Amino acid sequence: MWALINDTATQITLVVSVILIVAMVIIIKYVLRHMRDSSAAVPAGEHTYDGIAEGLSPTPVGMHLIMCGLVLFFFWYIFVGYPIWSWNQADQYDEEVSTYKQNFDETWKNADKNTLIAMGESIFNAKCVACHGYTGEGQNGMAANLLEYGTEKHISGVIRKGSKGLGYLIPEMPPQTVAIEAMFGKENLDGNINNVAAYVMQLSGRTAKHGDPASGQKVFVAVCQSCHGPEGNGKGAAGNIPNFSKDLTTYATDVDVIRTLQLGKKGSIGTMPNFAEEGTLSEIQYRAVAAFVSTELNE
Repeated sequence: MWALINDTATQITLVVSVILIVAMVIIIKYVLRHMRDSSAAVPAGEHTYDGIAEGLSPTPVGMHLIMCGLVLFFFWYIFVGYPIWSWNQADQYDEEVSTYKQNFDETWKNADKNTLIAMGESIFNAKCVACHGYTGEGQNGMAANLLEYGTEKHISGVIRKGSKGLGYLIPEMPPQTVAIEAMFGKENLDGNINNVAAYVMQLSGRTAKHGDPASGQKVFVAVCQSCHGPEGNGKGAAGNIPNFSKDLTTYATDVDVIRTLQLGKKGSIGTMPNFAEEGTLSEIQYRAVAAFVSTELNE
């Protein structure tokens, strides 16, 4: 509250208010003293009501001055102090939040990895645990299991169930089991899905632990590259359409986590918030959450 004292319009408002209050007190005291000391009869007008006559004594000059001052102050307040066409509380709040974010990012721009992880954990506990749980396991399917994020198991689950959201030109990835069955047969469906997952891990620079990336590449070319592109960079079969689909080369990296935070995600219990639209996280805070998710939850 006291920070508002630094605002020029607020200072002028306070000064004028004090002046008006002091002037009003002086005039009231003068009127009361005049009424007590005066013995002259007050001239009455023609209008009476229930025995009470209209008094014709003039109002004090000070009252007129105060009235004129209030009118002038009103116009100053509306057109100069806080113009009604250029100020509102929502804009002021957004400006204050933006300034705070800039100061916050400037303060922590050189934060080391451990500091970012600790900061990310605090943000995760404040904004993410309601759906993902304190351990990040997704609370029995309520939300994505972040302990599996960055693993072949998670990729296999996406292949089987599909995915929605994230703001790509292709808004929804349907389950791919039918396409894999049609092209490679039903007998080795699980094996082919595991192999594709292993290949995607390899695309993002990770080591596959279960499937065969070489075999998975053949399935990927037949089923997946039409959307994700021949290099898996999400630019489609033509290879030159930005944001066509998910960039698999950055899967489970900080870039991938930040993109999810900024664009939101559709899940089985609803839509994950779009923190970019909400404007509640700064750039450093995005990096902090990404560091926590990619380092602590799925080492």
